[in-house]
Amino acid sequence: MRAFGYGRTDPTERPFDEWLAFIFDRPVPDLKWEEHESKDLGWAGNPNRFLEYGIQLFQNPQVLIEMYSAEQIDQGFRIMLSPYGLSRWIWEPTINISLRLHCVRSMVEVFRKYFIRQNQGDACFMWWDSLRNFQDHPDERLRKTIVETLKQILQIDIEDCQISALHGLAHFAKPEERPMIEEFLSSPRISPETRSYAIAALKGNIL
Repeated sequence: MRAFGYGRTDPTERPFDEWLAFIFDRPVPDLKWEEHESKDLGWAGNPNRFLEYGIQLFQNPQVLIEMYSAEQIDQGFRIMLSPYGLSRWIWEPTINISLRLHCVRSMVEVFRKYFIRQNQGDACFMWWDSLRNFQDHPDERLRKTIVETLKQILQIDIEDCQISALHGLAHFAKPEERPMIEEFLSSPRISPETRSYAIAALKGNIL
């Protein structure tokens, strides 16, 4: 692993509320973020503490609503999911697998408690795309847990949550696991747009 830190500081050494501010209290768009990230690939700090803070946030995402705008929250989630944030750490084999699985399972609460009631931005739709692993043999335990989590999100009666879940299933579910999409398609309540997207996900025709 590279050295941790962002601007020679480790954000995970801060209390939880200050860590939240580090991620979410930014101008939108934050034009300096990509430059900072490219210069310090260890910006996320200690990966174990980053995952622990992530779990704490995902289990109670409502804490963001009173402090930050919807645009700041969307941008903050995208920062968390970036290649040197969660997208890196949930697949890092040197980190305890129980912590990584716990983090993935806690993500369903973001959809149940936040995306279900807020206008969804790019983070909702691209959440699972951001977590894709392109190695030849990614950890099967983690992949299965992602699929289990997506199955729960697919049952949320909010179209954007369902589309996000279908997007993820198209990438993570093996063909033998896709009958859950067929079951979803049997519902008379889904919109024509969601039905079309589900058929594409069933066939694996989602980029």
